[in-house]
Amino acid sequence: MSCNTNTDIALKKQHTEKNKEEAAQCTKLWAKRMKETKENARNRFQRGIDCPG
Repeated sequence: MSCNTNTDIALKKQHTEKNKEEAAQCTKLWAKRMKETKENARNRFQRGIDCPG
């Protein structure tokens, strides 16, 4: 067993927290991009109906 067990635990908690934050940011960015994609598709569809040719 390591002498620095408390330090090891603290580092592991820091890494875990950092990973959670990064995952949350990725999820937020993904949701934003999906929303933009839907809006762009809707706009293209509406333009096709408004200007058919």
